[in-house]
Amino acid sequence: MKMFRPKLFHSKVGIFELMLFVLIQLILVAIILNIGTDIQAHLGFVRDYIEGKVAQLPSNFLFYAIIFAFSFISTKTIFLLPLTAVILAASIFLKYYIVKQYLIKQSVANHNLKTFKRFSIIAAMLIFTFSLPVGIFLAPNFYLGYFPPNVWHNSTTIFTMPFALLLFIVSIRQLENFKSQRNFWILVLILINAFSKPSYLFVFLPVYIAFNVYYSGFSKKMLINMWPILVCGLAIIFQYYQIYHSSEFYQSKSMGDGVALYPLYFYREHLIMGVHPVIQMIIFFLGSFIFPIVYILRNPKSLYQSKTLQFAFWSLLPALLIFYLFIETGSRTTHANFIWQVVMCNFILFFACLAELMKLMEKNDFQYKKFLPEISAFTLHFVMGFLYFAKMIYTLSYH
Repeated sequence: MKMFRPKLFHSKVGIFELMLFVLIQLILVAIILNIGTDIQAHLGFVRDYIEGKVAQLPSNFLFYAIIFAFSFISTKTIFLLPLTAVILAASIFLKYYIVKQYLIKQSVANHNLKTFKRFSIIAAMLIFTFSLPVGIFLAPNFYLGYFPPNVWHNSTTIFTMPFALLLFIVSIRQLENFKSQRNFWILVLILINAFSKPSYLFVFLPVYIAFNVYYSGFSKKMLINMWPILVCGLAIIFQYYQIYHSSEFYQSKSMGDGVALYPLYFYREHLIMGVHPVIQMIIFFLGSFIFPIVYILRNPKSLYQSKTLQFAFWSLLPALLIFYLFIETGSRTTHANFIWQVVMCNFILFFACLAELMKLMEKNDFQYKKFLPEISAFTLHFVMGFLYFAKMIYTLSYH
């Protein structure tokens, strides 16, 4: 993919990026060693497989398989935990790198040190953004109920996110500049998503089909673009069958696991008791999307002119509907697994709004005062990311 071919690098930026990777690593190590999260639980899946307690890894096996591949060195927790932190830090850094490369490549400015530094810092800020706890006067949650653009406690989401972002970017390029060979990369990225965490595919499939039909009609080009989508649909069906009907690992048959319609389940049953679910939904929605809301309200033309922003915006709607309307049943009822496609789509929406904001600011010679509301909203999300880290360490909880 051309995004990675140009040598968009400078030694001073390299030092910054090394420091960034170390910071990500330190944050993950602090979380893993002090707070009970999904990361330790997921590592337990690998240990159970190594010790023969289960006959297979989960069907979204890619992250677990990488950990398992290194287990020949040692199966001790003291080795596997730091290894997990390194792999997850690499995934987060890859997410940063993709954003940085995209911002630099879309820029029409000279690719000098100033440009490198600007977009490196902005991309780094994006990977630390978090939701704003506007409902803290009702419940002391920073995470529960919100849809943060970044999470630090779920290993498969962290691992998959850069590949979901790449799938989004490559698909937009295919819509804007059709090349039949690009479908190979779309297929590869679909398979990586499907077998690491298929959540983003739930919304990618219908939105990509709709965009192809809208912009190309029922043409030969549209039909060629559909063959990776056929694989995407089959992958989703496979994962559904494995999770709810087949896999020995999930034990879904005996536990009665499935999917059911139950609007606003988590707002009704688990979050702020005594507050109407719709009120909760609005509060948590606002806290999660302040930056995109501010950007779109102040720059509505972007939503009509940019396929990138359009695709991100329309992906968020089905992502939210899935979470608001459906739950898993049986042993998985309280797992809130239908939140993950919203988290992924929110990061992509933040990314799309940020990319469009950078284009507008560049046209205005980076006159910051003109875009102060957008910059302020984005900065608030960034600052909240570090307040969230402090809150996690203080309370020993990611909630």
